[in-house]
Order: sequence, then C-alpha cells, then structure tokens
Amino acid sequence: MDLLTKCTAYINTLRSLFEKGVFTLESWEPVYDLEDDIRKYFGLPASFRISSFLQKTANRKGTIETVVYGFIEDVQMYAAGFLSETPQTDRQILEAGKAGREAFDNVLPYMDICPHTYCVFIYEELYCRDTISTDEALAAFRAFSKKENEISNLIRFKDDCVIKINFDIYRALCSQFIPYLDNYLQYQIDIHTRHPADKKDWANLFRRSSQLSRRMSIDHFFVTKIQCFQHQPICFLNIIFQQCKQRWYGLILQCLGHDLEKILDHSRYNNHASLIRANLSENVSELDLRDFCMNQLEITGLIIGLERVDEVNYGYYDLLFVYDNLEINSDQLPF
Repeated sequence: MDLLTKCTAYINTLRSLFEKGVFTLESWEPVYDLEDDIRKYFGLPASFRISSFLQKTANRKGTIETVVYGFIEDVQMYAAGFLSETPQTDRQILEAGKAGREAFDNVLPYMDICPHTYCVFIYEELYCRDTISTDEALAAFRAFSKKENEISNLIRFKDDCVIKINFDIYRALCSQFIPYLDNYLQYQIDIHTRHPADKKDWANLFRRSSQLSRRMSIDHFFVTKIQCFQHQPICFLNIIFQQCKQRWYGLILQCLGHDLEKILDHSRYNNHASLIRANLSENVSELDLRDFCMNQLEITGLIIGLERVDEVNYGYYDLLFVYDNLEINSDQLPF
C-alpha cells in the first residue's frame, strides 16, 4: 500500500469512527496501525502529541481528495521542521519532560525507549515525583534495554484486576540487580487491584447529595468526569467519596483551573494525572474517566473545604449541587 492509499484509508477510517461515534479500543486499532505506518514513513516518533497532530490534520472538512493532499503536505512540513531541529540528549529530553509535566508518551519515544509499563513507572511514578534522580532514571532505562524481553515476560494480566508473576524471571532479574523491580511489581499489583470505588453509579450517588452538610471537608475522593469550558477558568468535576458512616456520595465540584492542577498533583498515580493533563492540553473539553483504563482518578493527601451553593441546572439532571469556594489546606481541616 503506497503513501497516498494509506493516508486515504486513514482519513476515511477516522471519518467513519467519528460519524458512528464509536470509540472503543478495538475500533481504533486500524487507525493506530495506519498511523504508525504514516508516522514511520515521515520519520516521526510515536508520541501522543504527534498522534494528536495527525488526527486533527486528518479531520478537516472537505472532499476526501482535497483533505488527503492537504494532509500529506502538512505532515511533510511538520516532519521537515521536526527532523531539522538540533537533536537533544536523553538527559535533556528527560529533564524537559519533567519540567513541562509531559506525559510519558511525549517523552520516552523521543529517547527511543519502549513505553513498557516498567519504563512508564520509572518515568511517571519515580522520576517525575522526585523519588529518583535523572542519572538513576537513565540507568534504569539502560537496564531495561538490556533485559527488555525478560521484563516484558515478567508479569501477565489474566483480566483487568489480576496479574500473574513469573517468579523464575523475577529471581533472575533480581540476581542481575535490575533497579526498582519490587517497587514496579507492587505498583502493578496496586493499580490492578479492584477498588470499592469501581463501577459505582455516579448518578445514584449524586441523588444523596442533598443529605450532606452545607459546609464540610473531604481528604480522599475519586474524580469520575471532568468538564472544562473554552475561554473560561471554571471546571466541573464529578466526584464520589465516602462520608457519614462510610456511605458513598456523589457531587459536582466547581473549581478554577489552578485548583484542578493542585488536585491532579495529589493523584495517587502520577500516570493517571499525566494522561488527564495530556488530554486537556489538546483542548479536550470533556473527559469521562470510565473511557480510560483508570475508571476514576483517586485523590489522596489533599484536604479541601467545600461549601454548597444554590441549586442549579446542570447536564441532564434537574437539580444538581455545585460545590464552590474550594479551600486547599494540607495541615488541618478548614471546617
């Protein structure tokens, strides 16, 4: 299949998915396969940013012929600019990624590092959270590159919440001093362990919100949906949490953009927060986290004070309570 045929198939497949409103992982596999071929043809890495650029460029309005030729021209220009830039060292890429809060798939591909879950863990959960230094992260990536096959076969996922560890491979890797192996395995166990917050019906939990106090504090909650508005600083978060004799509740939290950043900073898993930031940076205005592998974003170690404001019409419900006057306090409960 030549480039013109691949680009035509890519654009037609994207159009079909958006027309049908189908966004399952299986339905997107043909898109990503064609995208990989197009990206490799132009010498571009497999980053989230480049993938977003290709999809935006392909989703223009017009006849298929006009869009295809415009798409090829724009990608050629993008690739020419990218390939003409002065190459950065792995250290520079890594440090810039951390400083810019870039998600792993906007960093590791530029270093020619496989985005295996081990490497994602090293970058997102250890390096970006200042648990290890740049030198230690680079050393871990080098260790992975030498034992990529063994580490790739270390764990196997039976389903969404069960993993099996190959202890023969584990013992062999331990004898070769692969760094942070136990931390990585514990992370995989934790992130795949089913949590009581999973599969909760937010709408039913929300109907209980009238039973809550007008002023209260919470320090552990789960974000299930994020909605932002262009040219406005306000964000709305659907959250669920336990309160009052361990009963679950749902509410809408209204906050400003800088407060959302503070909330993301306290995500239990940095990788989850990075995925949210990456999507928001691409002007995605609504994120239903059930569409992600995470189901919801768990926030810990952050005490926020909430005050209920007047009832408002919001979304598909008649009476929703928006909580405002967000207060951040890490030392004591504000109310």
